[in-house]
Parts: sequence; C-alpha cells; structure tokens
Amino acid sequence: MRKSVMPAENLKMFVTVLELLQTESALPSIVTFSQNIDNMLGLGVPLCKITEFCGAAGVGKTQLCMQLCVDVQIPIVFGGVGGEALYVDTEGCFSPQRVIDMAEAAISHCQRITEEEHSNSRFK
Repeated sequence: MRKSVMPAENLKMFVTVLELLQTESALPSIVTFSQNIDNMLGLGVPLCKITEFCGAAGVGKTQLCMQLCVDVQIPIVFGGVGGEALYVDTEGCFSPQRVIDMAEAAISHCQRITEEEHSNSRFK
C-alpha cells in the first residue's frame, strides 16, 4: 500500500466564515461609470457573485450587461478590475457594433483620465 504525501499548503482544507467574508470584502467591484448605479449596488457590481437585473422590456437590461462586459476589462490603473467577459446571448439580439461603440467610449474615458492626470502633474 502506497501513501501519498500532501504538501503543507494543502493541509488547510477548510476556511472559516470570517475568512470567506474577509476574502469577499477584499474583492474589487466592476465600476459602471454611472454614479447612481454604482451607489445603488454598493460601489459597483460585485465580483464572484450573481447579480440579477430585472425590469420591463426596453429599460436597458441588455445594454447594462453589454456595458458590464466592457467595463470589467478596464485596466486596474483606471479603476477597473482588468478582467475578462463572456456574453451569452439567448435571444439573438447581440449587437457587436453597440459593444464596439461602448468599448470606444470606455477607451476615450480612460484617455481623458490619463490626460487630466498628466496635465495636473505638470502643475505640481
């Protein structure tokens, strides 16, 4: 009979609820650049959780989800999380051009942030 040796880092197989809470609290959120939405969600859409958006047809749920797919990819240096996204369209209404427009707007926003920081640093 052969015994396997478990590495020391694998010895702790369980975590406490407090440890889970601390880990969860340390995770960043996806910023939407809409102050009202970010405030309503507690400073953005939380990572590693399921967030459900409900509402009548035409109120912008699909647009918000597409925007979040763009926003999650914003680099950390601009206040984003530098993540990745996968958009699953179950209704056949995905608009690549709309997402391109949103991405271009996000890039412009990040460029403005950089330009403002650069001009502010010149006057210090």
